[in-house]
Amino acid sequence: MHSFVDFVRRTRPPARRRFHPPASPFNKALVRSLTRTATSTKFLAALGLMIISVIISAFMVGGTSSWNKKSQYTVLIVFGDAKSVSRPLALLSINGEGKTAITLRLPSSFMVETTHGYGQYKSESLTGLAELEKLPYSLVTQSLAMHVGVDIRDVIWVNNVPMGSNEAKTSKDQQKTTLESLRGILFQTLFFRARSTMAYGDRYAVWKFLGMLRKDEVTDLDMISSSMVQHAGERYTLDPIRSDPVIFQLFSDRALRKENLAVAVVNAAQEPRLGTAVARAFANMGANVTSVSTANDVQETTKLIYAQKQHAPKKSATTDLLLRTLGIPARSATLNEQQTLEYRADIVVVIGRDAARALRGEKAFSYDRSPPSSSMRWTRSSGTSSSF
Repeated sequence: MHSFVDFVRRTRPPARRRFHPPASPFNKALVRSLTRTATSTKFLAALGLMIISVIISAFMVGGTSSWNKKSQYTVLIVFGDAKSVSRPLALLSINGEGKTAITLRLPSSFMVETTHGYGQYKSESLTGLAELEKLPYSLVTQSLAMHVGVDIRDVIWVNNVPMGSNEAKTSKDQQKTTLESLRGILFQTLFFRARSTMAYGDRYAVWKFLGMLRKDEVTDLDMISSSMVQHAGERYTLDPIRSDPVIFQLFSDRALRKENLAVAVVNAAQEPRLGTAVARAFANMGANVTSVSTANDVQETTKLIYAQKQHAPKKSATTDLLLRTLGIPARSATLNEQQTLEYRADIVVVIGRDAARALRGEKAFSYDRSPPSSSMRWTRSSGTSSSF
């Protein structure tokens, strides 16, 4: 037995020995370099995968795009500390087709008629009002949309000081400062350093768009210097006669003007001057309002009636704007050519009591339901603003 084991040991081929280079300083440095290279390669690969995953997730959770890269796109910028009650406001509006950008700075003491029946508030206090009443920021955007006549699509919150707070020597310096500030604000939204309701794709598209603009393609306006407001003591109030032409020229959507659909506004809420106020806002945004009238009967629900299939929601920019401004769903729009012919319009907007409550508040008006008559009587509650 032992002889057989000895025989196997003697006849087995020798084991292959691994080559170990001499432990010279050069070889040691080479091994350390290769080790560091492998480690850095793994780190860069992991970092690249992480960046790609963040970008993909940002696009997935960024929401639905609001800008088609051609139409007018307006964003509200809220400046100042998030804990502050008073925060200055500015509007940024870009025109993808015209390759221009416009900023409009609102005076801190500019009085705005708010929706939901809260009366008049200073523009810098609108965000504080929404937070105090625990209301969505649509209170701020819809109030400005109805009061000024601008279609505000999204909001950006920035901790920076307002644009134009540092006085520039010349208008060219002011344009350059404004453009740099806008690029910086959009850059912050890309890395989530500034909160925004914009879809991530829109943030990148707007940032890229601003990067291609020249300083002479940016218009920086102030309501006071542009004579869009009237001075009333320590407050500023809007001057529609002077402001409406400026708003229409700079902020209206060219897509609506190209469609040029005739829009009829019918006040079926029996709320005085509500139809006129809504029609004015529509007209400033670019809609072709041809008539404003008052219905004989009161309707509870706001509805939109269009004449042809191509005027349906998501097919017509005008229809989408009207629905968005009033805050009513697309299911409220119906096709009825015969009814639109009665008003000689392509689209008829019938304002019901639901929209009146949203725009004027629950206590803005009340109906007297005692003995029926040919028309309902209304009585305005005390203390409610009626500047619409």
